[in-house]
Amino acid sequence: MVNQALMQSFNKGFLEVAAALAILLIGLVLGRFIGKFSLQAMKQLELNKHLQKTKIPAEEIISSLLKYLFYITSAILALHQLGLATKVLYSIFLVLIVLLLVFIILAIKDFIPNIISGTLLLRRKNLKKGDYIRVGNMEGKILDISLAEVKLKTKEDDILLIPTSVFQKRITKKYP
Repeated sequence: MVNQALMQSFNKGFLEVAAALAILLIGLVLGRFIGKFSLQAMKQLELNKHLQKTKIPAEEIISSLLKYLFYITSAILALHQLGLATKVLYSIFLVLIVLLLVFIILAIKDFIPNIISGTLLLRRKNLKKGDYIRVGNMEGKILDISLAEVKLKTKEDDILLIPTSVFQKRITKKYP
């Protein structure tokens, strides 16, 4: 009795794994076929030629997106067949959210000190447009002061954008 139940469980598990592998294999073949077929169809329609102004290889991008969409869909269906789809997808979404947060933090880590320095600079009102200043080895006339940067015009008519955090640390002289 126990052996028969064990065999049925093994057979069921084997069939689920085989079905999942079949779904995955069919998805990979279909994805490759759809990718190549869509690329050929878009080349026949001359999509890149119609989108020349954008300079984006739309044919390749769209065909790759379709191919990978089939790959991802087949992987999700295979995981669903095994009963793992929910757990794996939650794990993937969690990893993506963590990566997104890390990218956001890395993107704003230099921006926040500039905003703080810019706020302090604008509140003090000791500098205004038209003032001549020296910041480090740069010298020029203030054209604009914003939260993130100070725009200077040098004697050579170059425009310098100095982040306010650097500006606050290195300002050495103000000319009347």
